[in-house]
Amino acid sequence: MRQFNYLASYRLDSDFPCPRFLKPSLEPPLPFFKKTGLVIVALSHCEPVRTRYVVELMNYIDVDSYGACLKNQQWFVKREMSHGENSVMEMQRNYKFSLVFPNADCDYYMTEKIYSALSAGSVPVWLGTDKIDEVLKWGNLNKSVIKVKDFTSPKALAEYLLRLSQDEKEYNKYLKWKYEGFQFPKEYYTSPIGQWWDGLPLYCRICMKIAQDPQGHNGLPVDKCDGQQKRTLEKWMNNTELKNLR
Repeated sequence: MRQFNYLASYRLDSDFPCPRFLKPSLEPPLPFFKKTGLVIVALSHCEPVRTRYVVELMNYIDVDSYGACLKNQQWFVKREMSHGENSVMEMQRNYKFSLVFPNADCDYYMTEKIYSALSAGSVPVWLGTDKIDEVLKWGNLNKSVIKVKDFTSPKALAEYLLRLSQDEKEYNKYLKWKYEGFQFPKEYYTSPIGQWWDGLPLYCRICMKIAQDPQGHNGLPVDKCDGQQKRTLEKWMNNTELKNLR
């Protein structure tokens, strides 16, 4: 990293942020009563932290798993982000909730999975970086995601999802941005995510910056992960009722 002067990466604190968390679609979701599924997950790798959490969650709520890990549904699912027969996004449209647990445990790591769930109109249940708050603080996105860290255990999360699945008014608060638009304040457009979603194209910004200052930084720091998922799991495992699972 010391050989480079600028950084373009998924990190929102890089010189040129370009996360795979794209601006979600405002396409209207299926009405509450037409979402016949409850919780969907599609994990391709059985990463131990998130897998253990999903296994425990399944004890308290029905979770349809379409990925190679914990698979209990036999439909073939394509992994592309766009709509299409059997695509993950198209499947998510029929579910009230989507588990969005990235397979890497790093600051700012937000993949296409969060984009897909939001665009599909399935409320994301997020286990990942706290830095997602830098995206979700803007406009009507500020209550669009349910965070695993806000619950003391998988059981507590399951109970909340079950209550929400029976309450159309409360559930639709998470989809306010779909019905009323983003309503971003002007400060959003100068923020890192605002520049990525609604600013100049990435390579235009790179060319302009290099033209102004070709020297850039005196080397870049090594990118390190901070272990948000692991800390969340440790907090859960410290819960008295779950210590016997260690």
